[in-house]
Amino acid sequence: MQTASNIVVASLLRSFRRSFQIPKDADMMYIAARYENGIMEITLQKKQKL
Repeated sequence: MQTASNIVVASLLRSFRRSFQIPKDADMMYIAARYENGIMEITLQKKQKL
């Protein structure tokens, strides 16, 4: 019989992967990411127009 604690442990052991395409107008020198409380935040900055 499974309990709630067994279900939580099982979900913590699974991996998750997602990929994104970076826009061509993104400045590769100014890409930042942070992960906090299960949320990943990715910040992209556009290249400056000349």
